[in-house]
Amino acid sequence: MIPERDFFVGEVALSQVVPLSVDRMIVPDCPTATKTPEPDVFEEEEEEEEEVVINPLDVSY
Repeated sequence: MIPERDFFVGEVALSQVVPLSVDRMIVPDCPTATKTPEPDVFEEEEEEEEEVVINPLDVSY
């Protein structure tokens, strides 16, 4: 069984073509966030690994 829900009813518009029409606006149950902070992606890029340079003449085999 589907429970009955109340909806916000806006202005009632009278027309010669349609005898009675209602402008309805459906409002969500929970508001959704429109502005959310972006994750810090740039922190990972700032951490650079040191480049190790090995001179082949200094290595003993």
